[in-house]
Amino acid sequence: MQNVGRNIIVIKDDAAGKHNNRLPQSDKRQSELVGCEVTGNTFSLPELISMIFEPTTMASIIQPTGMTKLTVHSVIHLLIDMVFLERAMLKTGFIEGHNLVGSAYKMLRLSSPRIIQHTTLKGLAERVGEACNYGVLSGGAVIFLDLVEGRWLFGPRFNVGSRVPIHSTAIGQVLLSRLEDNVLTARIHAISRPSYTTYRLIDPDALIATVQETRKIGIGKNYQKFMHGAVCVVVPVEEKNSQCFGGPAMYDPEDRFN
Repeated sequence: MQNVGRNIIVIKDDAAGKHNNRLPQSDKRQSELVGCEVTGNTFSLPELISMIFEPTTMASIIQPTGMTKLTVHSVIHLLIDMVFLERAMLKTGFIEGHNLVGSAYKMLRLSSPRIIQHTTLKGLAERVGEACNYGVLSGGAVIFLDLVEGRWLFGPRFNVGSRVPIHSTAIGQVLLSRLEDNVLTARIHAISRPSYTTYRLIDPDALIATVQETRKIGIGKNYQKFMHGAVCVVVPVEEKNSQCFGGPAMYDPEDRFN
């Protein structure tokens, strides 16, 4: 991991030189998995479905994978039995199942200290004196995967596994800022946006404008929109290809923020 400029933590990819002149990652990955025959077919569908915002139809599975309709049916039924996939309730198609999402969260929690290098998060907490969390985007919420306590005994903190809303938190706005505009607009209009404080930000157009401003400056800032008296600053954690993993969030009581 290395610091680049002031605002972004970048995870160094030692294999970056191998990424030139290649197919888009999703296309190459699908080809690799389908080439592994039955096992590859089974793993290719959850990966494909997880990359698509809308429920994935049978036709949109067959085309990129090149699998026959019979094979797709067989694999989908197997994954539904395992609760790795589920049928979408309101639209035609398939979405990630409960067991698949649960397994992903477990892996994220285990890998989080390695991804962000727990010592870096610890160093940040020691430097500012406040508790620091690391969180990732999960649907309409942010889930915290790591926590390092600061030297101050009293202040906002969120235990590992805690969820906070994306619309009223700095970390949520940072992670939303990494989405394409069409996906961002759809996500914001789809989520619930309850009011938590008098500094609330619940209007979808105002929220989109705030997220777009966050994208420009590269830092997420929140002034008492989720908790009265709590101020938060967040930066994204990125690979060199700008893929965002999540972000460390530092919460301060208002009277200690400067």
